[in-house]
Amino acid sequence: FKKKKSGFYLDIGAFHPIKYSNTQLLYNSGWRGINIDMNPVSIDCFNIVRSRDINLKAAISNKKVKARVLINNYFSPTNSLSITHFKKFNKSYSKKKFFFIKTTRVNEIISKKIDFLNIDIEGLDFKVVKDINLKRLKPKLVCIEILKRNSKKKYLDYFKRQNYQLIEQISSNLFFSRTKS
Repeated sequence: FKKKKSGFYLDIGAFHPIKYSNTQLLYNSGWRGINIDMNPVSIDCFNIVRSRDINLKAAISNKKVKARVLINNYFSPTNSLSITHFKKFNKSYSKKKFFFIKTTRVNEIISKKIDFLNIDIEGLDFKVVKDINLKRLKPKLVCIEILKRNSKKKYLDYFKRQNYQLIEQISSNLFFSRTKS
């Protein structure tokens, strides 16, 4: 995207408008998009720093349910809907805060084509990516976080079936490029 001066991204589990952001440089280059996070403090920060984007407080899942949001603290990247994931990164989870939120699905939020899809939702990434209609959204590039090393193969297999190929891995982020229109 170095030469692309404008485009559209969808950042699911956006967390912070600058810190750990895979979309900040795109925003600074003139791109616009939708940032989604279940943390109200995160969305407040996005509304201040990235006011030209659409910033939504929502919990994304592969189904609509009332879910418990586990909070380490409001500025933690390890907040999650997954108790297993939360326990892994927050040893004393019983002392943490939580609130309830109704989850929604990506396909109910957006139906237009996007250039870049970023997914980092702390433990539910694979379930959500399988629920997204990639044939309709047609992202040119997908970045997805995988924290379990032994789950990489299922991502590779899934994206291959969806006509995407792995082009880069940076730390726990896999980058897939669309191979067919």
